[in-house]
Amino acid sequence: IPEAGLDAMLTNYCNDRLGLCADSDGDNSTTQTDALFAVALGVVLTVTQLLGLPLLSKCLSDASLLLVAMLSLQAMMAFGALLYFMPNMFVALAIFASFAGAFMLNPIIDGSLSKRLSDEEQGVGIGVVHSMKGLTASFAPYLFSSLYALFDNDEWLVITPFALGSLLGLCGLVIIMFPLRKVFSAFDENTKTQPV
Repeated sequence: IPEAGLDAMLTNYCNDRLGLCADSDGDNSTTQTDALFAVALGVVLTVTQLLGLPLLSKCLSDASLLLVAMLSLQAMMAFGALLYFMPNMFVALAIFASFAGAFMLNPIIDGSLSKRLSDEEQGVGIGVVHSMKGLTASFAPYLFSSLYALFDNDEWLVITPFALGSLLGLCGLVIIMFPLRKVFSAFDENTKTQPV
């Protein structure tokens, strides 16, 4: 939920905090900022997916990879809140860099399911995950953008979407650290002991 929701409001938030792309009349146009950040994010996401994830997957378990991605999401929330108090380009770039780490969640989840489900179960399992992602993508942008618009003129309350995202991310961290890690370990151990 936080990933889809914050994606919808992130460039506007960065533009509002940094005053990027202001024209001569003082009006802020987010069109150039959106394009600039979209290209930067695309490059960072591509590098993360093509280089970072394959390297990390060689030395970390699936549960540890999920933990890294969720910690990246939490870092994005923290940098988002920090941008309110320290509006500078380095913090904005840190938001997008940590967002790229959080974006690894989808391929990690797909790979984890693919390894652990039979050929007959894979379509259903991955279909369920992507339908849930589609469901959250349908209401999360509205929720987070509405929160941002609601508190836009209320000084520090503008960071409310980041606080909500952090709380939701903490729920994911607890699930990864305890029940999911245990399930992955039990499944992997059971697979090792069964003859092929």
